[in-house]
Amino acid sequence: MKDEKNISKIKIDDQNIIENVELNIWEALIPVVILMSMLAYNIFFVEDQEWFGTYTNQIILLLGGVVAAVVGLFNRVSFKRMITEILENLRSVFVPIMILFLVGALAGTW
Repeated sequence: MKDEKNISKIKIDDQNIIENVELNIWEALIPVVILMSMLAYNIFFVEDQEWFGTYTNQIILLLGGVVAAVVGLFNRVSFKRMITEILENLRSVFVPIMILFLVGALAGTW
């Protein structure tokens, strides 16, 4: 009466099990502490707040991202997986960011 065929849409061979390594709080705080330290150093100890030039804060934020990527690589997260997750997150926040951008543009025309 019932077909013996597998009616699921996902093939079992195509599924990959991703083993999540749970970080402890100290490993997770490494990029945050380094980022906050560099920003605090730039604000309080560097004259004219130009440690790396005109765009110092942006460079420090990028360095914080690099530190987070290195922590991820040490925990066996592939670079391809990181990029995939970043793109997925950007897709999910793109519409709200565009709404805020357009509201700001509209408010700027008044």
